[in-house]
Amino acid sequence: MYSRLKQQWSNRKFSAKFFAIFGIVWIGALIFLFRLIQPNNKISLIIVLSCAITLLLSLVFCFGKNGQQKTIQYIAISIGACLIKMFLGAFLDIYTRFLCDILIYFIAGIMLSSYKMGNLSSREIFLLLILPVLMVFLPIVHQNINIYFYPLAYTPLFAFGMLMIYRKTQYKSLFVTCSIFIVALLSFVAYPNYCSYLSGAYRKKQKMIDSRVYLPIVKNNGDTTSISIMNKKLIIIDAWYTGCGICIKQFPEFEKLAMKYKIDTNIYFATLNIPLKNEISNNIAFDLTKKYSFAKLKALDNINDNKWDIQSYPTILVFDQNKYLIYKGSFYSNKNIVINNLDAIVNRHISNQ
Repeated sequence: MYSRLKQQWSNRKFSAKFFAIFGIVWIGALIFLFRLIQPNNKISLIIVLSCAITLLLSLVFCFGKNGQQKTIQYIAISIGACLIKMFLGAFLDIYTRFLCDILIYFIAGIMLSSYKMGNLSSREIFLLLILPVLMVFLPIVHQNINIYFYPLAYTPLFAFGMLMIYRKTQYKSLFVTCSIFIVALLSFVAYPNYCSYLSGAYRKKQKMIDSRVYLPIVKNNGDTTSISIMNKKLIIIDAWYTGCGICIKQFPEFEKLAMKYKIDTNIYFATLNIPLKNEISNNIAFDLTKKYSFAKLKALDNINDNKWDIQSYPTILVFDQNKYLIYKGSFYSNKNIVINNLDAIVNRHISNQ
């Protein structure tokens, strides 16, 4: 490998000035990006340097094979795929991003392996396209310890595996069709169930009354109550706060589920607002939910006190008739989700009565 690199370097058809300018621009862009995302993180500079070195080595590996013009095209495809991935990440949910990321890198790999691009080998495509983006996103995801995003960080490897099979198979159209179908299943079935498994816990054998049922709460009519005195077989609480956009966006789905079970008066659906410090004495939470039919509740404790022991918002709390907490986690009710599906939990509880 060293002799090949040395030969390519000696046979290069580009100027050292071009190589230096590109390296400075790329490192500068990465420093700006990481400082923008994590301005107080000292390790970001190390990540930037390792990413820049990786990319520069990959470019050296491909330099000289097809001259400066082809090299510029390689750079455009490599950086372009990374930028598109980042751009889509700002507008799409994580499941759609998973699908799009794999397709982006798969298409970019096909472009690099085409005849017009010089028929790059698998190793050259990996160094030029896959390795640099892994160096960028893997440290971000693992440093933040956000296990929900782990599959997103490895999408370039999925795409690279698809590309390797694509290059060897004779039935390319059939392979692409089947691959898109499989990736779609992973994106919209496997990935959501992976997230629902991580985000909630169904405690079917829980035999302890949860202390939160005794905390005071107020209804939208001003009456004070608590979960402990509610005479219901099943109590579903959606805990939220006014600064949570995802919480508010989730209300229509929560309303839809509540309407499904409205005939059964022993099932109680309610949103529970955990007020911010300046919202304890006002009714802004009730104003935001007044158009919905589910019950509206408000905690009398401030969100900073965290007496409700809620680490993230929104959080669903489900209590049975004995006031045992049988579920705590995120809200999932789509039919493609079979793990910790709130609709299924309600149905399961009703059928066991």
